Amino acid sequence: MIAQDETSKSTGSSEELASGDTAFLPATSQKIHVPVLLAVGQNDASFCNDTLGQSCDDSAAVLARESADFSPQACLETYVLAGSGHDINVHPGAPRWFAAANDWVSRRTSGGCASA
Repeated sequence: MIAQDETSKSTGSSEELASGDTAFLPATSQKIHVPVLLAVGQNDASFCNDTLGQSCDDSAAVLARESADFSPQACLETYVLAGSGHDINVHPGAPRWFAAANDWVSRRTSGGCASA
């Protein structure tokens, strides 16, 4: 899987990331009215920058930073995969992230906004 990931990756600039995708704008995320699980790697250089106050040290830090950008109906929850960078699905710790995602799905399919 890692070899396939390496062959299909592409490059992108910081300017492209900063201006090219409206999916990261609060005006877009505020329109989400279904439960959301936001998952990042602890060392994800694309979304984490302690100098700019964008800590990914733990789930609470990400939730505090991101929650205002989502509607209450999003029931936002966050997950941080410790020691991982951007590609959390191929990190050696990915099974922990998969288990967290499965737990989230199980709780969300039973309805409501109650968190773990």
